[in-house]
Amino acid sequence: MIKKISGYVALVLVVLLLILAVNTLGLSSLQLSAPPKTVALSKDYTPVLAAAIRRQTLSPEAGGHDEDFQHLYKLLADSFPRTHQTLTVTPVAGMSRLYYWSGLNKNLAAGLFVAHTDVVPVAAADTAVWTHPPFGGVVQDDFIWGRGAMDDKAGVIALLAAAEELLQENFQPSRSLYFAFGHDEETGGYAGAAAIARHLAQQESSLNFILDEGGPIVSGVIPGIAKPVALIGITEKGYANIQLRVSHAGGHASMPPKDSAISILSHALSALEHTPPQARLNPAVLSMFRYLAPEMGWLQRTVFANLWLTRPLVLQQLAGKPSSNASIRTTGVATLISGGVKENILPTLAQATLNYRLLPGDTPEDLLQYIKHTINNDAVAVNVLDTPQSPAAISPISNAVFAQLQRSLSAVYPQVLVAPYQMVAITDSRHYRQLSGNIYRVRPQFMTQTDLQRIHGTDERISIEDFQRLIKFYKQFIINTAS
Repeated sequence: MIKKISGYVALVLVVLLLILAVNTLGLSSLQLSAPPKTVALSKDYTPVLAAAIRRQTLSPEAGGHDEDFQHLYKLLADSFPRTHQTLTVTPVAGMSRLYYWSGLNKNLAAGLFVAHTDVVPVAAADTAVWTHPPFGGVVQDDFIWGRGAMDDKAGVIALLAAAEELLQENFQPSRSLYFAFGHDEETGGYAGAAAIARHLAQQESSLNFILDEGGPIVSGVIPGIAKPVALIGITEKGYANIQLRVSHAGGHASMPPKDSAISILSHALSALEHTPPQARLNPAVLSMFRYLAPEMGWLQRTVFANLWLTRPLVLQQLAGKPSSNASIRTTGVATLISGGVKENILPTLAQATLNYRLLPGDTPEDLLQYIKHTINNDAVAVNVLDTPQSPAAISPISNAVFAQLQRSLSAVYPQVLVAPYQMVAITDSRHYRQLSGNIYRVRPQFMTQTDLQRIHGTDERISIEDFQRLIKFYKQFIINTAS
């Protein structure tokens, strides 16, 4: 009997190993080879980006002023004369701009490139710790330094430079192209991008593609991958602000009751922190694994080729770091909290605001149900602030647009792998969702983990080489998709 059982166990193990091996060997590479191309630039556009950084274009909600944007747009008109003579430029919502490049074939759906001219502010106390003044536009040590160098004036200047270069070469696009530059992306895009989207909807019933800022080229960030990886965002998480509010009897602090407004609120926050929404691998994350697994070592390939068996282990590993944990679940964190007016008075009101980022597949209604169920206390009022933003639909990766993105990246960055991924941040592209199902988010700039912290942080910068390659990428993608 024991020998018979041992034989069955051995047979099961052999079958299991066979299945693992077959699945792993069947994991073929999805990288599209494209011959490296020497995309020439007629001039150095570094001084233009440096000058653009010196314009402190904060959105109005962040204390910006109209004249700062007007100075920026004059700089753009002076720096890109062919573009401004050939393309139609329409002011939208005062400080946003929509450029239209008429194509030769009106039967082809147009394409849309999205960027933004506004930047986040820098606190006066933080200015001293910058290597160079945040709005100095300093060019030194092969870098362009200042707020907007990464997010997102580099994108604006690179797009216009690509158009200027192509016009100089007498290029005429087959499909029409739009460049949409919002002025308030950092505060939601509700005045800029939203207005541009309404304007566009009157001109176009649908668009062939939308390309916005997004995934960088990361190095040393993805375990098991030695080469740099260009990440193309095919979706982005949703967004919701939730307020928890507890009203309770006040009184003197010398005679505290069993529960107080603050203690009830604290228990609610603790429950949410220790019982997060369920983790899962959604299709966008699975797509990233599918593109990267064939480029990994044998052990990692085996793991990702057999998620039917290894999924719990993968989820456990991903949950261990904040960056990867955000890719597998809806996340939330308390960002504002208040309660009490004096140290010896029991507060009658305590409240907290939590910022949630919704995983694709989750809805604002799902979020509310989870919060109320987890807190399980009618004394805590749960209120939705503003209008929640649902997660974006997942854009296809088996179409011509994604393939052209891959080939354009491979042509300009031949040593780089390409993979789809899920963005945890949100972009202006969400305002254009009704115009296309092909929305992609990429800003190919080489970044390490340290560089990622510069976005909205201290010492924002872009290397001159990265900036030049960004122009070349846009130029190559326009040629590929609009020839």
